[in-house]
Amino acid sequence: MDTDRFVTYGVLSDRESALKAELKSISEQRRQLGEELLDDLLDAGFPKITVTIGQNDSGQPVNKTIYIQRQLWAGHSHGKEALTDALKESGYEELVKDAVNTSTLSAMIREYDPQNNRPVEDIMAELPAPLQEAIKITEKVELRSRNC
Repeated sequence: MDTDRFVTYGVLSDRESALKAELKSISEQRRQLGEELLDDLLDAGFPKITVTIGQNDSGQPVNKTIYIQRQLWAGHSHGKEALTDALKESGYEELVKDAVNTSTLSAMIREYDPQNNRPVEDIMAELPAPLQEAIKITEKVELRSRNC
């Protein structure tokens, strides 16, 4: 077995972890500065500003427009059932959908394999008959690494 490839995998894993940590730090710095700059733009009454951040390989300026974007997000204030009822009463019943949370469903399926070693076919055979016809189980196997 060629262990050099395993070493390469470990090195790549370490590099990925370092880059993720760096990205997390950059994202936090950007978030904090963004809060300050948003206040500056709002105080100045400007919806956007364009700045030159450097030059490309051809020596041309690289510009970035920094702008304010507003988005509205809605959710329930007194529980999902109350919101569902209110939507139906208000004529928005098309927004109401029955749904299954796939993370919860997957967790339920994993309960059929507590040792994490049973073939998918065996798990499927143990499910109630209606589920055997309606469910698909996908197995994902991947290589990972961790620090020792």
